[in-house]
Amino acid sequence: MSLPANGQSFKRSVSTATSGLHVLRLLLAHRPADHLVVSESDPLRSVIERVQHANGEGTRGALEDALKDVPGRDDLIALILSGDPDAPPAQPRAKLWAAPELPVAAQPTREIAASAGEWMDVYVKHANSISPMTPRPFHESAALWLAATAISRRLVVPMPYGNVHPNLMILWIATTTIFHKTTAMDVARNLARDLFPHLLAPQDVTPEALLADMAGISPTKLEDMPEAERKRWNDERNFAGQRSMMIDEASGLMSSAGRDYMAGLIEMLLKFYDCDPSYTRSTKSQGRVTIKSSSLSALMASTPRAMAPHLGSDRLWAMGWWPRFAILSPDVEQPKWEKATHDGRPPGDPIVWPLQKLYERLPTATWPDQVKPITVTLGPGVFEKWDIYHKAVSYDLLRPDRLDERMFGTYGRLATQALKVATILAALEWARTDDLAPVIELRHLHRAIEITETWRISAHLTLDQSATAEENNKLTRLIRQIGRHGLEGATMRDLTRSMRDIPSTELRKLIEHAVSTEEVVCVKSDRGPKGGQPGTHYRIPIE
Repeated sequence: MSLPANGQSFKRSVSTATSGLHVLRLLLAHRPADHLVVSESDPLRSVIERVQHANGEGTRGALEDALKDVPGRDDLIALILSGDPDAPPAQPRAKLWAAPELPVAAQPTREIAASAGEWMDVYVKHANSISPMTPRPFHESAALWLAATAISRRLVVPMPYGNVHPNLMILWIATTTIFHKTTAMDVARNLARDLFPHLLAPQDVTPEALLADMAGISPTKLEDMPEAERKRWNDERNFAGQRSMMIDEASGLMSSAGRDYMAGLIEMLLKFYDCDPSYTRSTKSQGRVTIKSSSLSALMASTPRAMAPHLGSDRLWAMGWWPRFAILSPDVEQPKWEKATHDGRPPGDPIVWPLQKLYERLPTATWPDQVKPITVTLGPGVFEKWDIYHKAVSYDLLRPDRLDERMFGTYGRLATQALKVATILAALEWARTDDLAPVIELRHLHRAIEITETWRISAHLTLDQSATAEENNKLTRLIRQIGRHGLEGATMRDLTRSMRDIPSTELRKLIEHAVSTEEVVCVKSDRGPKGGQPGTHYRIPIE
């Protein structure tokens, strides 16, 4: 048998030999294992053969004899004996980012898509000159968020299943610092503050305060505010029910949403994103509050580690919170080093003017009257192409054997996302014409599908990254709990009690991984004074 020269290397190689560990545990428990196949590269393969052919020495004796010359044999034997033979063998986790391929008929055509989205491309070039290491989809989505903010529910696409307004919720997930998320967000933030600050919601707000703002309720001591602040508040009240959020750290919002005083925040934001025409809430402190013609857009950012618990929440997926987002992650661990080339001057007319023109071209809102949205029409062939894409993502690809169930809601909303993006692209061009209403042409839809397809693939990648980050979070907790038990070490019972939110089978796999990577050692205690089987303890290794 070919073994590494030292016990440490051997134990580390075992971490990838889960099937070998499982077979040995079955054999030691006198369970059938002939139906299981062990890889030829498995370092335990020859040990398994010795144990399988054990005679008078028994399986335990054959195991000890096969490992007698291996350094670290006691730790290895303890690792084998500490596992549960009834637990299913560990399998490599399927990569959630392996998105199923879109049927050919539903795919966008690059040549058609290339003639749409001129302003968005100009914005991306500008933003990239300031933050070149930020992924293009981040800049692209920021441009769309800006335009969605400017539109502010004043456009609508009537569809058989309901009205579609072009508001968007976008989440960037990337490692801190190296992708310069905040720098990229500042490009969009500064433009929004310069052109339409009254459309931006506060970054930190309670549900009651947000309700009051969106209902047009006067703030306390309004008369004591400076004239400029009173004017801004009046401008805000004209668009009271329509708000756009920018949040630099989305995990803060998600964490605060679970506190008592923020109860109902997520559910309320969902209603606003869905553009509820009349949302009413009654509270003891505020009484009856009604928001008319609500609309919410959002651009948020965070890191995989900070968002892992929230992206791993089945409740947030099931209630439709995450499926409503365009969730974007870089497809590389580290971007190529690039220097900013921007000269520091404010953005020029090619960026500012089309966005400002779009805002001004749409009907003006005046409190308390509600704006009647302009109806967007579909050009020749648009509905037919959209319907093919709709069927592909909301039916053809929804197979439980190849798609994580959490993604079903995301897929079901992709066609609507494409329609929202196509509306924005058409509206930016329409704003510079004398036409009565925007018309979505095939080129707008093809470009929109291109964009939403990057969102679809990115959603898979983000789920995979967040799952890895969540596993790392749990492993950190495990090691911390073991460390609290000092030299004596923690038993499986101790760890099960202190980590009750993790199923025992998952906890055993975490322990096995921690032992295999030498972050934890497994120690068999002597028989107690009253006899009985020796116990297994886990402790932090002594340097």
